[in-house]
Amino acid sequence: MSKRVLCKFFAHGACLKGEHCEFSHDWKATPNNICTFYQKGACAFGSRCRYEHVKLLGLSLLVRLHQQFLGNLWLLILYLWLILQEPHQVELLLPREFFRNSLLQVVLSYLPLSLPGMVPWMMMIMMIMVTMMMMVLGD
Repeated sequence: MSKRVLCKFFAHGACLKGEHCEFSHDWKATPNNICTFYQKGACAFGSRCRYEHVKLLGLSLLVRLHQQFLGNLWLLILYLWLILQEPHQVELLLPREFFRNSLLQVVLSYLPLSLPGMVPWMMMIMMIMVTMMMMVLGD
């Protein structure tokens, strides 16, 4: 593998390979050691995977959506509005758990972070739309 990936055994104080380990033992390194295949639901290695299996959280999805729309919050708001018009299409776009009870908390926790160019009233519009989506989709 790569010295960029932190050794998961080292991280738990249990690596027996020491300097012969093919993975990094450097705490300062900030590699991306999260399995993106797992997040997409397609990791072939399962529990044997050297990368961390971390579920994609609502906040990450919100950030990813923002990045997909190249920082244009108006397009993101339009996208959310379109989902409201066709709620049965949501499953094709994002996992259903993204719209469950925790979503509003995720959006609320996201407020202080505010993306570049995002003003509070824009975030309020997003919160209203997310709340409407939760009502439309139900449990």
